[in-house]
Amino acid sequence: MIVRQDEEGSNLWNSGVVPQTKSRLIRYAGKPLSPNTPYFWALRIETSVGTVTSSSAFTTGPSLLDVPFLPFDIQRRDDPLADLFQSSDWIWTPEAAMYTPPLAPTGDRAFRRTYTPPSGRPAISADILIAVDDEFVLYVNGQNIGTSPQRTDELGWRNAQRYTVSLISGTNVFAIRATNLNDPNTGGDSSAGVLIAIIITLSDGTTTTITGDTSWKGNSNIPNSFIDVSFDDSSWETPIILGQYGMSPWSTAVVVPTSASSVSSSSSSASADAASAKTATSTLVVTSNVVTTIGGSTPSSPSSGSPTGTSSHSSDSNVTTGSSTKISTGAVAGNTAALTAPLTINSSVTSSAA
Repeated sequence: MIVRQDEEGSNLWNSGVVPQTKSRLIRYAGKPLSPNTPYFWALRIETSVGTVTSSSAFTTGPSLLDVPFLPFDIQRRDDPLADLFQSSDWIWTPEAAMYTPPLAPTGDRAFRRTYTPPSGRPAISADILIAVDDEFVLYVNGQNIGTSPQRTDELGWRNAQRYTVSLISGTNVFAIRATNLNDPNTGGDSSAGVLIAIIITLSDGTTTTITGDTSWKGNSNIPNSFIDVSFDDSSWETPIILGQYGMSPWSTAVVVPTSASSVSSSSSSASADAASAKTATSTLVVTSNVVTTIGGSTPSSPSSGSPTGTSSHSSDSNVTTGSSTKISTGAVAGNTAALTAPLTINSSVTSSAA
């Protein structure tokens, strides 16, 4: 790759021939570029079956010196969760060590982290930041909390997802189903990693933290019950640490949102719900106008053109929001009910038998 001031100018940087399979996030290693300046770049790829070239132009942005001065507390918003996230490590299941990390075989991997609060100080809530290369589904105590953003490329990891979740008084389990997709250029193995930070608030107002480290458990064999608090993961392996936030190929390109999707439940525990014979067999999580049935299903998006709060599913159980709007959902586990219009809820979602 070469970078020039203009198409006919002299080279500012020439990478030379770099033999490698990596096809994206190649780090620029030339002289610092000037602000507000147009540049030209050209790329030549040599393979055993031929050569291809491409070129384009871009203009750098303004210098920080060109930005009007702001007080320090406005320049940088204090965000302990973002700070924790940016000090966390990328992790993956151990077989990645047999490759050239962070390259790993494609497919799904499961991760679990158990947290038991100190005696007399139950956990109240958890603030979570997560990014996964390539895709994820996040569960807390068996509930589907959220998924990676839907993208048409392999860069969904660039947009971290942020959640605030109510916890139960006893042991809590954070579980992740992570998916590594084929490299879109080679069709083979690609980079894979989980980056996560969690701040847990206890009943006395103190906090404790969880990051990507060897306290997690990981496995490539994924039973449906791996999301449950009661699941035994003692035979699972310890993940390997790929490196800290900022490592290649992800660098510091992960975008951290400043606001979180809140998920709360009226149940004191997942097992307590299961023990009640007349409790609704489907549980709904409402996050950013998306309703998901808990029990291994994937989120469904709201449609439009129908009355607010109406479901196309028959009702064996109801979910009632703080504004008394009802959404019906089938009682079969794994069934998904989609809102037909955006729904505004209060701070909690409760379920009851019909």
